[in-house]
Amino acid sequence: MGEVEAIETLDDEWQPVALYHVTRGLRWQVREVLDDWTHPGWPGETYQKPVPQKRYRLRVFGPLPRQPDPSTGSSS
Repeated sequence: MGEVEAIETLDDEWQPVALYHVTRGLRWQVREVLDDWTHPGWPGETYQKPVPQKRYRLRVFGPLPRQPDPSTGSSS
């Protein structure tokens, strides 16, 4: 799975413990932080100022997005 826009809940050591998937409205619990890194923000998003952005690769637990039901598809 690629990057997703999420709102994170952090613990006392600034590590993610929960995520809220913005687009799909799903809540996930973080099981493990696999990797984390910081990189500069994109100029268009940071008003031409160097703003670091934190990124994580996580193992999460929670509901999966619903798959479309093929029996309700339209037929021609």
